[in-house]
Amino acid sequence: MIDFKKVISRSSYGRGSRCSKSLWLHRNRSKNTRSLPNEGKLIKLASNQLVDAAAQLFQTEPFLCARLSLEENKDWDASVAATTAAIENGETVLANPSFYGNDLMCDIHYLQKNKSGSWKAFIVKSSTKVSDNSKEKATFQLHTLKESGLKISHFYFLTINNKYKRAEKLDHHQLFKKTDILPTLNKLEAPLKATIIKLRKTLTLEQAPEIPIGEYCLSPYNCEFKSNCWKHVPKDSVFNLRRVSRETKFKWWNNGIQTINELQQSKYEAGSLLSETQGEKYVDQLGLTEFMSHIKFPVLFLDFEAYLPALPPFIGVKPFQIIPFLFAAYKCESIDQPPSFHSFIGTPKKDPRKQFALHLIEKCSNVNSILVYDPMTEKKVIRGLIREFPEYVVELEIIISKIIDLAIPIRNKQFYLPAMKGLSSMKHVLPAVDASNNYNSLSVQSGRAASQLYQILCDEHHDRNEEQELDNLIEYCKMDVYGLVQVYNAFLKALGRPIVSFN
Repeated sequence: MIDFKKVISRSSYGRGSRCSKSLWLHRNRSKNTRSLPNEGKLIKLASNQLVDAAAQLFQTEPFLCARLSLEENKDWDASVAATTAAIENGETVLANPSFYGNDLMCDIHYLQKNKSGSWKAFIVKSSTKVSDNSKEKATFQLHTLKESGLKISHFYFLTINNKYKRAEKLDHHQLFKKTDILPTLNKLEAPLKATIIKLRKTLTLEQAPEIPIGEYCLSPYNCEFKSNCWKHVPKDSVFNLRRVSRETKFKWWNNGIQTINELQQSKYEAGSLLSETQGEKYVDQLGLTEFMSHIKFPVLFLDFEAYLPALPPFIGVKPFQIIPFLFAAYKCESIDQPPSFHSFIGTPKKDPRKQFALHLIEKCSNVNSILVYDPMTEKKVIRGLIREFPEYVVELEIIISKIIDLAIPIRNKQFYLPAMKGLSSMKHVLPAVDASNNYNSLSVQSGRAASQLYQILCDEHHDRNEEQELDNLIEYCKMDVYGLVQVYNAFLKALGRPIVSFN
C-alpha cells in the first residue's frame, strides 16, 4: 500500500520544486476543499487523445495498465499492482504504467522492453520542442523508475512534426518526432535528488513554511493558493502595471517598492505606466466620436472560440491548425431595440468548419457593422475558412470588411477608466465598465480553457456531461460578446448618447 502522507509524485515534485509552501498547503488542504480544474489540468486532459494515438508507433499493441487520468483522481494502488502484474506476465509494451519506490510515485505514457531486459521510456508531448520544465519532470520519472527497480536504456520524447499534413488516415510515424534525452536527464538527476531530500523535510513540518511571493506563483500557471498567499498585496500594487516584465515588478516589490504611489516617489522612472494606472477617467471626445461614426446599424456583436489540436482531426489539417468551433453574437437592429442572442457550436468529433461558416454567413447578413474586440483571431479564422471553402469567398470577405475593432479607443487612449488598471484585455475592461459582471461565476473562465475543454469533448473516452459542457462553453462565449455590448454602451455613455438596452 502506498503511504500517501509521505509519497512524492511527479506533480507534487514539480509543485514543491517551485514553491515548498504550495506543496505543504496542497498536502494539508481540507479533504472537502474542491476547486474548478485549472488550465493546467484541462491541458493534461486535452492531451489524452494524442497520447492514445502514439500507441500506433509500436508493432505490438500496448498493454493498458490504466486509463489516463488526473493524478489526483487515479487509483494508484490498483495502477501499480496492474503494472507489476503486467511485467511479471511478460508484457513487453506497457501503456500508462505506474510505479512506486522509496516513497516516490509516477506514471509514464509508454514503456517498451528490450531483449536484454532493460526498458525504453516514452513521453508524448503536445508541442514541437521539449521545454526545461518537461525535462525536469522527466528526470523525476526516470529517477522513480530506477527506484522501482527498472533499468532504462533510452528515454524518448515524442514531439509533434508541425509540417505534417493529414491524409485520410493518420500517419503516426510522420506525425511524431522521436528524441532520446537520456544523457540530459542523467545530468539533471543529482540536483533532483537534493531537491527530493528538501521536499521530504517540508512534508514533516507542522506548519506551512514561510515563502515570499514570487514568479512561481504565476508560472507555469496561477497557483491555486495565490489568493491565500497574496492577501497582503495592496490593490494599487506594482503588479497592476502593464508593459512591465514580471521580473521587474518582483524586483521593485522585493526592494520595498510595493505600491504605485511608492514607485512614483522612488528613483525608478515609471513615466506613462503610472499615468495609465493612476489616471482618472478620460474621454477623448473628438477621437471617440470619430471612431463611433464608422458604426452603422444594424450591428452584430461577435466573438469566436477555436482550438489548435496537436493531433490533426480532419483531412488536410496540420498540427496546431486553428479550428473554429463556437461563435456567439448579439444582433441589434437599432439603438432602441433590445439585441437578440445567437450562437453556433460544433458537434464534438465532427468537422465544425463548414457549418460554422454557413451559420456565420447567415448571422452576418443584413448587418452593416460587426463589432469585435481585438479581432486578430476572428480574421485569422475567416481567412482559414476562405482557404478551405473558396466557394464562400465573397460572403466571407464581406464579413471581414465589416469588422470594427472595439478595442481601438482603449488602446489609443480615447477612453480610459481607472478600474482598467492600465490593462486593455476584455477580462479587465468588462468589470471596469460593468462591475456587476465578471467571469468568476462561470465554469469556463478563459479562451484557453474553452479551447482545452472542447478538445476534451472530442476524445471518445471523455467522461464529461457533454450537453452541460457545451452549454458552459456557450455561456462563456456569451459573456465575451455581452462584454462587447457593455463596452460599446460605455462609449455611448461617455458621449452622452442613448445606450443599447437588454430590456
